Amino acid sequence: MKIDKAYLPFIILGALAVFLFFYDPPASICEVQMKSYRMSMVGKLYGRRVDKNVIPAKISDAVTSCQRGKTSGSCMNFFDIINDAITNLNQFDDECLPGLIEEKPLFENAKKFFLIMNILAWGDRVPADNRDNWFSQSNLYVYCKNKNFLKSVMEPDAFDGLVAQSIRSFPFEKLPFDFDENSPEFLNNKAINKMPVEEVTAKSILSIRCEAM
Repeated sequence: MKIDKAYLPFIILGALAVFLFFYDPPASICEVQMKSYRMSMVGKLYGRRVDKNVIPAKISDAVTSCQRGKTSGSCMNFFDIINDAITNLNQFDDECLPGLIEEKPLFENAKKFFLIMNILAWGDRVPADNRDNWFSQSNLYVYCKNKNFLKSVMEPDAFDGLVAQSIRSFPFEKLPFDFDENSPEFLNNKAINKMPVEEVTAKSILSIRCEAM
């Protein structure tokens, strides 16, 4: 069967289009939105390239500063970056949200924020009456936004495991400055070893009802 030469260019273009579709398929709407999200968080959650150098994301220094200082001021940048990271998720369609658990810079830092803020709100001993320590209302708002995000993308058992990990980190009482981290005294100084888990939870920031925020 002979092919009319007049149709040959169209056949070639059609074959090329099919090849390009499978070799380099068009981006899905979720991929387009993820690219836009990453651009919106460059410098904060993602590193950026300047000439031949890669400038690390600010989140690393923010985490270190917060963990060392343990105050509102030292944790301000950490709160701000996580707040932006969660707020900027509004550019995603609902169908794209479950896939965010695979976006490590976002998901891993959201988990880290959750664990760090839980222990900072608890303090170095069982809270006497204030379960949110020095947290302001705006701090609690960011904490809840992040917690609600994690609950929305994690399986219930996985989120419960994260909560349990956090609860196991809460100290029962303040130890001397020169304590040995390998000593039985330190290892046993956990609230969960001396109190019912329900009481530990009730005294922690975990008991705040984030659904209302």
